[in-house]
Amino acid sequence: MAPIVSGVLDHFADHSIDVPVPQNTSKHGVPNACGVCHPAKSSEAIAASLDAWWPNARVAQARRARLADAFDPATAKDSLQSLLAVIGDAAEAPTLRGAAAVTLGRRGGPRAAGVLMRLLDDPSVVLRAKAAEALADAKATATGDALERHLVDPSLRVRLAASLALYDLHDPRGEAALRHLAEDPASSNLVLPHLELGQAAGARKDWRAAERELQWVVRLWPFYADAIVQLGAVEHELGNDAGARARVDQALQLEPKHGGASALRALLPP
Repeated sequence: MAPIVSGVLDHFADHSIDVPVPQNTSKHGVPNACGVCHPAKSSEAIAASLDAWWPNARVAQARRARLADAFDPATAKDSLQSLLAVIGDAAEAPTLRGAAAVTLGRRGGPRAAGVLMRLLDDPSVVLRAKAAEALADAKATATGDALERHLVDPSLRVRLAASLALYDLHDPRGEAALRHLAEDPASSNLVLPHLELGQAAGARKDWRAAERELQWVVRLWPFYADAIVQLGAVEHELGNDAGARARVDQALQLEPKHGGASALRALLPP
């Protein structure tokens, strides 16, 4: 197969056992293996050849065409039916159904809540978690009670997603749920509850609480430059400029051009 899949440093071969979809090339700009090896041929000509050689090609191509129609930002205004079809297809991969749910939430807003709420009770952990995320992205503020039911979900992943969704929707149950996750020994090593609680404490100028939560974040994710800078800013507010300076140096070692670290260093006395 032709090298059409983008990696970090290179293109590599598409090893999916599937039929190329030249229609996606002309409609969505998605490369297809036939066109890479036959660049002189148009997508339409390649599609005609596939139809002639394999009369059932369109049936085999339908899934990939549907996915492109669902996710392409350039055709987002026409994506509703494709997104609903992906979400409703029990044979589709849960990861793709979940991604379609999040995309629907972002594009559809609160009107998508009815479809997304049904996924909250799906047997798949992935779909339940993604449904919670999608409801937050949809700004579906009326779904708080449905999300609250999943604060006791059997899956920790779903409990975290429901807690974050409530918090993002500015539901007071969200911060309490994140606090429970941060304090429970079974989930205290999750980073996101501490990060959100630390930022919330900083916003209300509760610097000691912010310091405590962000210290957890930096301990768990010592590579996360943004949190290191946030902790440094809190230490500066607490009068610990030596600690703040050390945090700036730590962040700049990780990301030499980190704008927040440079801005914090400019605030500190020499």
